[in-house]
Amino acid sequence: MKKNTSILVVAGLGLGALVLFIGQSWSWLGLQSVLPVQVLLLSLIWSALGGLTYAAAPEAGGLFIGFGHLTLFTGAIAVAMPVVEPLALVDAIRLSNAALGFLAAAAILARDMARGGVVLSMAACAAVGAALGSAASSLGTLGAIGPRTLHLMFGLYLAALTAAMGRRHTKAGQAQMERDRKAGAALEEVGGGVQTLSRSLRKVIFVYGGVEFAFRPLSMLGLGLAVGLATPLLGVGGFIFLPLFARITQLPTRLARPAAAKAVAVACAVQAAVFLTAPNASVATPLLGAEAVGLLGACLAGLFYRKIANSLTPHRIFLAPAAYFCLRSLLLALFGIRLWP
Repeated sequence: MKKNTSILVVAGLGLGALVLFIGQSWSWLGLQSVLPVQVLLLSLIWSALGGLTYAAAPEAGGLFIGFGHLTLFTGAIAVAMPVVEPLALVDAIRLSNAALGFLAAAAILARDMARGGVVLSMAACAAVGAALGSAASSLGTLGAIGPRTLHLMFGLYLAALTAAMGRRHTKAGQAQMERDRKAGAALEEVGGGVQTLSRSLRKVIFVYGGVEFAFRPLSMLGLGLAVGLATPLLGVGGFIFLPLFARITQLPTRLARPAAAKAVAVACAVQAAVFLTAPNASVATPLLGAEAVGLLGACLAGLFYRKIANSLTPHRIFLAPAAYFCLRSLLLALFGIRLWP
């Protein structure tokens, strides 16, 4: 563990130095209107918290990223953009959320593929649905969502997140998590890869770890469609559907998570493509670059060094912030009351 800690410390110092270099290089190029180094460092630290959140509890991953963009970095995004109209600012926030959501989902998917047990046909069905839903949602809401509407949708997302994490904190929720953890560990111990026994539009039957499982492609397509429709609206939080993937398919989270990760990654990628190709597209490039470095580094560290992520006990640590941020967003959206920060 000491060796792992040393590696992470060195990696953290290296990332900090990289962000400092990026910030300084902008001033060397004579671009004085870009963000100060202090803001870039704050964004790196904040996004690293988001990356660890994704690693510990993917459905809570959008908590820090979304709230940071809506509060701490709203002014910074406006400075980094050529235009500052409210609708353009909201689209820039949603684009930044999509980019970071894609990175986190890709990291989670890569880890699961490295460990084996990814059901490619299930992930493909979810991805097709997510692509269709995200394209429709992105095209339909591009330039049409204002700040208060975004706060309202983010508040509703946090309400669902708080309810889900609150259930985890109950005895029944803890028992279910323990059963799911043991099932996943047993499957990984046996291993052997995924072997498909039969495939049709009604049902796909496969074997993993010596146990027979099945899923319905149309149900998975529908779940992917839901992820695709919701992700551009929320800006973050496509993983909020992860429990639904496990519940509807009746599969262990170990097998359902890669499909959810692929759906989120595809939905975020389609959203980013739609927003980037829109006329007068605006990207907060320096801020997004610093956040991408922090999120991806912390997410990978938390995924491959599980003791780091597990020590966060997400059902406890993230429950109070989620409830407070939910209250803040809903009060601001519905009544114009602004709580700190």
